[in-house]
Amino acid sequence: MTQQVPEVKSVSLLPNFNLCVTYDNGEVRFADSEYKNMEMHVFDRANLGATNLTPGWYWIGPEIKLSDNNHFTVNGGDYDGNAIYQSDSKED
Repeated sequence: MTQQVPEVKSVSLLPNFNLCVTYDNGEVRFADSEYKNMEMHVFDRANLGATNLTPGWYWIGPEIKLSDNNHFTVNGGDYDGNAIYQSDSKED
C-alpha cells in the first residue's frame, strides 16, 4: 500500500542550507539542498574566487517556486516533495 502524500504548502531555505518543507497536513520534513554540498566543499575548488564565497542569493534570499505536482524549485534546483515526504526526515 502506498502512502498518501499531502500537498507541499511552503518551503524555506534554512541558514544551514537545509530545506524545511511544510505540508498541508501540518507535517514538516527536512532535506539537504544542493547548496549545502556546495558550501561544505567551497574550498575544494580550483580557481576559488570571491563570487564562489559570496553568491548573490545570500543577500537577495532564496527564490522558491511551488508546482502543482508537489515538486518545487529553490534558486533553480528542482526537488520532489513526494520523495522528501516519504524519506525519514521528520521533525522531532
